[in-house]
Amino acid sequence: MSSETDWQAITDPQFRKEMAEFVKQLMDDPDGFRREAIRARGWVACPFEIGPLIDPELAEQVCSMAGGNDVLAVQVDWPQHLPSPDLPECYRISPVPEHLEKWSVQESWTNWLVIPGNEELVVLCTMENYNVVAGKKRLVEYVLGQSVEDARRTFVSFAHRMALSGTELARQEEQFLLEQAERYVD
Repeated sequence: MSSETDWQAITDPQFRKEMAEFVKQLMDDPDGFRREAIRARGWVACPFEIGPLIDPELAEQVCSMAGGNDVLAVQVDWPQHLPSPDLPECYRISPVPEHLEKWSVQESWTNWLVIPGNEELVVLCTMENYNVVAGKKRLVEYVLGQSVEDARRTFVSFAHRMALSGTELARQEEQFLLEQAERYVD
């Protein structure tokens, strides 16, 4: 592992190819999940406000859900100009909250799908001021610390607060966040 012993880049091309396919199945674009893919798994998805890529509370929840297994992180918007444009960057991160936080600071330049030990729950960690958690409803509510319905209302309030400065940029940000909120309503 790295830091750099706290996480390790996964170099196995077959594994990275499988993760690229997993991302393509789940994601519409680097900012969100495919609604039909979420529904097909019997999952729910909900955006939530967050400042950094991963904050201490989220790191604690993700690592506790990993059950002692490494946390996987898969780049969801890998640059097509890299030597292996079809293969995203992938990391195994030790399931220690401080390690996950430290990794997220180093890798905050792009969007990541964070998978805590299995594929029953995933967290889309964005460079923006929100993330999206998707999985079985009880797991999503555990991560959110509240019901999905309450978390959606909280996120919509957050989006509206973004426009309070009255600038065009703030209104655009509000609109983008409201679209993210609507994206996952059943």
